[in-house]
Amino acid sequence: SRPVNSSMMNGQSGTSSHGARRTVITAATGSSPCRTTGVRGFAIGRLIDAPAVYDPGGKTCMIDDFMVDEPDAWASIGRALLDAVTEAARTRGAAQIVVVCGPDDSPKRAMLTAGAYTVATEWFSKPL
Repeated sequence: SRPVNSSMMNGQSGTSSHGARRTVITAATGSSPCRTTGVRGFAIGRLIDAPAVYDPGGKTCMIDDFMVDEPDAWASIGRALLDAVTEAARTRGAAQIVVVCGPDDSPKRAMLTAGAYTVATEWFSKPL
């Protein structure tokens, strides 16, 4: 796989339908970030205002869309993607990173824990 580099990073700013400014940061790694074949993973972060309960002293980079092609790839490819989005968010003024990860996603959780991330929130839901 090809490492994440600046040619694969994308930072887009725009205005949402609600008039709020948004910034999206994406990273991909693989033989081609534009094709589905050969892509080993991707991460998409959005710069948002942090909920008051966190108060990190600046914007939050929320990473909700984040995957790798094999569970064993979280420690290498997942870490590289997370590092790339983190650095891009830092240069855009983010004060914290929030990564969405399900409680049963053990390989991803292990990578996050190894990177000194801690669980801050879990949501409960119920089908309607």
